[in-house]
This record gives sequence, structure tokens and C-alpha cells, in this order.
Amino acid sequence: MQDKFIFELDADYTKIQNVILDNPLLLKQQRGGRQGGISIQANFCEVENSYFYRMLQSIIASAKFAAYGTKIVNNWFLECLGAGDGMSNLQSSFGEDRGDAVTIWGSGTIITGNHAFCKDGEDARIAFHAEGLPNARKRRDFDRKDIILTNNLAKGSFRRHFAFENITNGVSIGNVSMGGATWWGESYTQSKNIIIKNCISFTSNSDNKNGAAWSPVRAAIALLNFNSGLDISSSILMESKSEGFGFAIATRTGDHDFSLSGNMINEGSKKNVAVYLNGPRMARLNGLYTKGFGRAVVLATTRSSTIYSNNCIHECNGNDDGFVIGKGAGGEVTSFGDKYLNVRTAFIIKNIDRISINNTTTRVLDKFARIDKIDKELNINNCIEQGERKVSIDSDNNIIPNISWSMNNNINIECDFKYSENSIRSMTSILNNSDKYVGKVILSEHDDIYLSSGGLPGSYWVNLVTREKLEPK
Repeated sequence: MQDKFIFELDADYTKIQNVILDNPLLLKQQRGGRQGGISIQANFCEVENSYFYRMLQSIIASAKFAAYGTKIVNNWFLECLGAGDGMSNLQSSFGEDRGDAVTIWGSGTIITGNHAFCKDGEDARIAFHAEGLPNARKRRDFDRKDIILTNNLAKGSFRRHFAFENITNGVSIGNVSMGGATWWGESYTQSKNIIIKNCISFTSNSDNKNGAAWSPVRAAIALLNFNSGLDISSSILMESKSEGFGFAIATRTGDHDFSLSGNMINEGSKKNVAVYLNGPRMARLNGLYTKGFGRAVVLATTRSSTIYSNNCIHECNGNDDGFVIGKGAGGEVTSFGDKYLNVRTAFIIKNIDRISINNTTTRVLDKFARIDKIDKELNINNCIEQGERKVSIDSDNNIIPNISWSMNNNINIECDFKYSENSIRSMTSILNNSDKYVGKVILSEHDDIYLSSGGLPGSYWVNLVTREKLEPK
């Protein structure tokens, strides 16, 4: 068994059930051939009601054949082994090509009702792993990437518990990550049209550095490389002493397009962040509830980034800000009907094209928002601060650049933004060409108060102190 499997299935329609397979000598190797329980090299095979002990690779359907119609049902994968060096060698890159309870390259796969527990002290890769192939090995009767992963439990020091890669048309529902995953409770890479609703208990922290050479961004849920059409609604518990993100775009080599809802509760580090959005193309946060995190959302944007956040509730721990653009490079953000409670400043917005915050409720310790370098459009309307004092919207110098903006009907929120003299005097400025009307009152950068005489770009402004007329040219 040094580099072989106990069973190799090479006949279609084979079914194995009620067997017990063991590797009592803990045979494994980090390179070369793999060893384990069952290798599937045929179609429509099933493994059911069996026990696998101390395996490096309990069940595999390798890319060499790319099986379809596989079923892995009601099995126990116990004391699973890994090929990583763990804490003994933090420069080691071993462990990312083996060390799984179940790995299926193929399509039409059902994996359900299984247990996968990692052996204490091991640095294993994945408990349940499904991967499609970029090209079919032979003609298929149906899409080569379909997968159903349901009602499985995983525990212990696998780097991730549930993983999809290059899957189109997949379901990951009702799975439970019981704690111990050192990188991610669940991860999705280069996948499309996936429904995700699992329960993740995240326990990882900086004391465990398994696989450190790969520089993983640790999170309960991780998206990698690029994904499209993912509907994510998992329930996350960041356990005591945990460190990381509830959800993170952990790597980005292409576009990410997804919806995120569900619940996230943090009982770990006060610095933990609920949602880390690293340059998504399209992210939709819908009805997401988070509690106990330092920051609710941290965002990096690109010119093509569009973020919609609707009816989310974030009850933070009071140690940090709520929604923070850490690295802005354009893009668009819309917040509608959200709540940011017990935060220092609700919104830190910088270097973005458009920002719209509407019907949003806050309870802040410092400011409603700090906003700088908005390129095209700024709207903050119908928002409410629930505290007993008025809070401010600040900027570097509180001078509005030549952009379209509105701030109306906000309660307990103050803003003393001023218009530059150039924007008042220029007939081509956005001020004189957008939302200008008879009786509009503005404040200039020199604290002069002006009233508009009309709605045309050339309509003059009246200085309400000196009574002088200023005609845009």
C-alpha cells in the first residue's frame, strides 16, 4: 500500500458497501504515488456504509479517468492523514496535492451523509473535495461538472472542510464544519451557478500555521480566483480565540460575482472582520446579519466593482468602524436599508466613483461617515442616527468636488460640505447643470451663502449677505 490503493474500481456500475479499510502503519508519502482506500476509475460507481481508518486518501476519483455518476453515501472517514508538514516546517509547500477524505474529479456526483474526522496533529488538505475538469475526457451524457454535496460532517485539521473547484451547477447544503479547519471551513474556486447553505464553526487562529508557505487568508468562507452566480447563505460561528474573516475573497485572479446572506456571529478576536471583499466585480449583500465583529465590511475596489448592500444588520463590538473602503480604485457602492450599530464611524469611503447611502440606520460612537475623493456621485439621503447627539459627515476639507451629490432628509446627521468658488462660477459645473432650482441655497468655501435665482446653468446666484449677484460664465 506504499503508493497504491486497496481497491481500484475499473468496471462501470460497481458498488462497494459495508467494508472496513485500515492503514494501521500510517503509510503515506508527500510526493509520487498516492496511497489510500478506494480509487474509482469507472462510471456509475457507489461506495456506501463503509469505514476508512488512517488513510491519506480514503476515496479518490482521479482526473485521469474523470468518473461520472459517482455516489459516496453514509461512510465514516476516521483519523484521516495529511501530507503537509504542519508546524514543523513553515516553508514547506507539501500537502496541497493529497490528504483528503473524499476527492472526486468528474461530474454527476452525489456525496451525502458522511463523516470525515482528521487525526490529531495532522496537516491534511480537504475533507470533501469536488472538482470539475476543463475538458471532458470522453463524451458525457450530461455536464461534466455537476455536484451535490449534502448533509456531511467534517472535523479537525484539514486545511478546508468543504471545497468546490471548477464546478458548474452545484449544491452544497446542510453540511457542518465542526471546527478545526486551519484555512477555510468551505471554499469555492472558479465555480458557477452554485447554491450554498451550510453551518460553519470556525476555530482557526495564528497559533496554527499549517500551510503557511501558501499565505492563506483565513476565513470561515473563502472565494478564490474567480466565481460567478454563487448564492451563499451559510451560518457562521467564529468560536472563542478564533482569528480571521467570516467571509473573504481570499485570492483574485478574475471576476467574482455572488450573493451573500445568512448569519455570522463572532465570539473570537475583537479584531475579526465579518466580510472582506477584495475587488469583486459584483457583490450583493442581502439581509446579512452579523454580530460581535470589529468591522462589518472591509472593501477593496476596482473600476468595475459594484457592491449592493440591502437590509443588512451589523451589530459590531464598538472597537472599530463599520463599512470601510481600505483600498479604493473606483467602482460603485450602494447601501439601502442597512443598520450599523455600535461602531465608531459607520462609513469610511475613499477613492470610489459612486456612493449611495439611503434609508440607513446607525448608532455610532464618533461619526456617521468620513468621505474623501469621490469621483462622480455622492448621495446620502433619508438616514437616521439613533444616538442622543448629532453626528457628522466629514471630508478632508469639506469642499465638494465637481460631482453630482445630494444629502437630504437625514435625522441627527450634520454635514457642512461647501461648494468651491469655481463650481459656483462655472456654467459647465455639475452644480449649475444638475438639481439647480429657484430658491436653492448653498454654502461656499468662504462661508458665503448663495441663493439660486433659477434652474438654468446661467441663472445667477445671490449672495444673501452682500446682495451681490454672481452670474456663472
